[in-house]
Amino acid sequence: MMPTVIIPVLNNPHGLVRCISAILQEGIPVELIVVDNGSTDETREVARRYTHAVLCYPGLTIGAMRNQGAKLAKGQIFVFIDSDQEPGLGWLASGLLAFLENESAGLIGSRYHAPPNSRWVARIWDRQRRWSNAAGEIGWLESGNLFARRDAFESVGGFRTDLVASEDVDLSFRIRKAGYRIICDPRIVNYHHGDPQTLIEFFRKERWRGSSGWRAWAAHGFPISELPSLFWPIWVGIGLPTLLGFGFLAIPPQWEVPIWMTLLTGLMIWTIPGLIRAALVTMKDSWSIADILKLTLLYFVFGLARFVAITNRETPGMISG
Repeated sequence: MMPTVIIPVLNNPHGLVRCISAILQEGIPVELIVVDNGSTDETREVARRYTHAVLCYPGLTIGAMRNQGAKLAKGQIFVFIDSDQEPGLGWLASGLLAFLENESAGLIGSRYHAPPNSRWVARIWDRQRRWSNAAGEIGWLESGNLFARRDAFESVGGFRTDLVASEDVDLSFRIRKAGYRIICDPRIVNYHHGDPQTLIEFFRKERWRGSSGWRAWAAHGFPISELPSLFWPIWVGIGLPTLLGFGFLAIPPQWEVPIWMTLLTGLMIWTIPGLIRAALVTMKDSWSIADILKLTLLYFVFGLARFVAITNRETPGMISG
């Protein structure tokens, strides 16, 4: 099962060296293919020092870039990783072992980890992301830390090339419909140096990620399992004004309820779902009131970013890395 590692990149030579060095450190024979999105710095020159092939496809979506790498690949296991990722010790061996243990699996991987030196935004969101990082079958896997069986990948035609983001969710749905299992294996540890470190970066990244989410959901028949995460942006975007409007219209004038009380009640109802979710997630590990409030804030920034992505027709391009 010689693997082929496929790495899309855009203007990230230092991250690419860090990623490839961590892969080669394991000492497992591997084919390395870098697919460049049109870098204007020394990225391609750096890639040629370490890899078996360097492809250049400016302007393609990230799914299309990965497909181009897969076309050239010789391995029976495709390993998709991004240049801003840093595999942990035993990463490649763990992924290959997981396929030996799960012969019916089409995709295997796990959720990203935030780097140890991350700021609070990345550290707190890391707890939410790894909430679902439990061993066993899972609905979908992220394409920056993904092992794919070649026959399964090719049987569904690879990634969709028209999606700017959410191409991993879409691929997971189609792989599962083709009869393969999707397995989460927490032993496959991968640190994501591209995690947003500030609220502004977090908003921009989630807006980009949400740009194709609804299209992927609709293409697969609106699966109920994904409905809560897709409903949340609507709740954040229009939930508060809807609650306030209902409150002002429903309360009889003779009750003489102060405006501030209506506003406060609506705000409390609007924030309760995020607070409950944050409490459940943080309670899985050590927790504090501060962590709950920070995660709640990130939920609302996440929801706002995805709401903007839904209502904005402009499609953002590939993010560097």
